[in-house]
Amino acid sequence: MSDWALVISVVAVVIAVPALIFAVLSYRGSKRIRQELDGSLGTPAVQINWANPAKEGTLPCRVTAVFNRVRVLRLKVEKEERTVGELARGEGKDLEFKTVPEGTEFKLSFIDPVDNRKYKRNGIIRYGQLDF
Repeated sequence: MSDWALVISVVAVVIAVPALIFAVLSYRGSKRIRQELDGSLGTPAVQINWANPAKEGTLPCRVTAVFNRVRVLRLKVEKEERTVGELARGEGKDLEFKTVPEGTEFKLSFIDPVDNRKYKRNGIIRYGQLDF
């Protein structure tokens, strides 16, 4: 009987350890997502909608202010940089760059006009997709 108790204990530990690890990772992931959503309510963000390259050799995109207004928005793709003075909440502006391969990095920066704080982030261009 004690052999069975030992086998059952080992099986329970083998099942419990991965379940515990999965639970901790799941909790941390959901906590991070909640913090991002809660933090985004008062923070401006910029959405970039990358189109497919045009036959003329240009890559169009649309930048839109989300949640709040932004000013001095700069979008840099390779050595080309475009600047937009100010965007109201929900307002968008069309920009064009020379065509670059999908997967090219871009840099985005803008200022929150309320607290005068500068936000920066980098990303990768994906044709036909939205990017926050």
